[in-house]
Amino acid sequence: TDIKDYKTFIDNIKIDEKDIGPYSLKWKEYFGVDIVKDFNKEKGFYYKELDNVKLLFLKFDKIKEWNNIFKEIGYVYKPIWANNSNKKHQYDLYREVLQKYKVPLDKLNKIYNYPVVQAIYTPEEIKKFKNRWSE
Repeated sequence: TDIKDYKTFIDNIKIDEKDIGPYSLKWKEYFGVDIVKDFNKEKGFYYKELDNVKLLFLKFDKIKEWNNIFKEIGYVYKPIWANNSNKKHQYDLYREVLQKYKVPLDKLNKIYNYPVVQAIYTPEEIKKFKNRWSE
């Protein structure tokens, strides 16, 4: 759907309140990776080399630090900054969503109390997110 206005955007948002805990358990089952236990929330990533796969979990909000993260694990990262939202036709909607969109605190508490979320974000980051997005 091509959403062009704020009301349509809001009407299309669905917050899934199901427990996402089992989602993180799949990584443990398949690869022996315990994101909840091993993710380095201060550095913003988790990296593990296995026999047939290399796993890298990154915090998207640390995207500007990805170059340093890749260097730390021995790789070169060349970002391609092609997502310039102020040039897109939905820039005005994007700005409006950033200004207006809020989530009821009870839903935010559910989201930010998931063990995998708490494993990835510091208490200070979670507090900032809640302050930013709560009604």
